[in-house]
Amino acid sequence: MLENHERPEIIESYADASNDAIHRHFMPGVRQQSDAGGEAERMGAAGERLRQLDGLKEENWRELDSHGRIAVMNDVGREVGRIYDQPTPPLYAEQLPVEQRGDYVDEDYRIRMNSEGISPGDGFLSDDPRVALETYLHEFRHSYQYEQMLRWDGPFRHLVDEGAEADNWSSNFKNYNSPENGFNEYYNQSVEADARAFSEELVKKVYG
Repeated sequence: MLENHERPEIIESYADASNDAIHRHFMPGVRQQSDAGGEAERMGAAGERLRQLDGLKEENWRELDSHGRIAVMNDVGREVGRIYDQPTPPLYAEQLPVEQRGDYVDEDYRIRMNSEGISPGDGFLSDDPRVALETYLHEFRHSYQYEQMLRWDGPFRHLVDEGAEADNWSSNFKNYNSPENGFNEYYNQSVEADARAFSEELVKKVYG
């Protein structure tokens, strides 16, 4: 789920100021679009990296408190971010509506997860690392989509991974359907469908 997604001023000013994260992590000419590899290759590499994280092992996850679980999810973000050449948004645990597991806040470039869902044995994320991982990866994917959109709409178009996807996501973000406007419209729009597919597939690669 996205928050604060309608921010046309970002797009309008991007060509002049750019995004600080872009300047920190990418310089023109360092990486071309053809260097990115395909999505299947990136997904496979990300799954391999995550399988090596001890904190995601079920027996270890169950023993962690909320601070430990947040640290593991931030480790996940760093590992996946390296594969996707994506600056990793920091994760914060906050009280969210009970039905909401998390969201990506593009205004602050951060991911939020429901604090009631990452406490040991409590909330719908409980002690199962799969659900927590799927939630985090869903929101991470939104940050990736948004970053790809910014590059596509700005001076870093040569740094997008898939031009057609970036163009599609750009159109979707500018006409984003919130759940309040109808669940089916929200659920079936391209950025949400893609984030679900990404998180579900990567969780399968980690846990089988």
